[in-house]
Amino acid sequence: MSSIFKRFGAGFVVPEGGFVLQNRGFGFSEPGHCNGPAPAKRPYHTVVPGAATKNGRFYMGLGVVGGLMQPQGQVQILNRVLRLHQPLDEAVFAPRWRIEAGHTLAIEKGTEADLATAYRKNGYDAPAEGVGDLAGRSDFGGAQAVMRTDAGKLWAVSDSRKDGVAKAG
Repeated sequence: MSSIFKRFGAGFVVPEGGFVLQNRGFGFSEPGHCNGPAPAKRPYHTVVPGAATKNGRFYMGLGVVGGLMQPQGQVQILNRVLRLHQPLDEAVFAPRWRIEAGHTLAIEKGTEADLATAYRKNGYDAPAEGVGDLAGRSDFGGAQAVMRTDAGKLWAVSDSRKDGVAKAG
């Protein structure tokens, strides 16, 4: 899982590495502000990967990139896998929703109509633009996850909402 932030990160590519440098410095406020740049300070950063255990052993690691969608997406995937017993790939690829400011709820295209209706009946309004405040591919995050199967093998999934691939070892 990686997060370069702001489209192309810092705009610098490591020539021998083939990757761009992240741009989390963008998260600082102006100098002098309590969130301003200073020695030994770090900017607000949102990459929040998680892990779950089962019977005292590693069961699943996952992360969702995409700002406010990160914790919301993780909860939705965990709910689908642990409570609804969906296969990992189905849980990762399933349509998501995102709570925004006020009583606004963005619902991803492809969500079952009866589910979307149930969300709206709970008092949530649709975003003004229809998609939400993120307005792009990050609207509903991008997840990567790995799970230990009952047979003890590792199963990895990379979300089609973002660039990435899960490769068998």
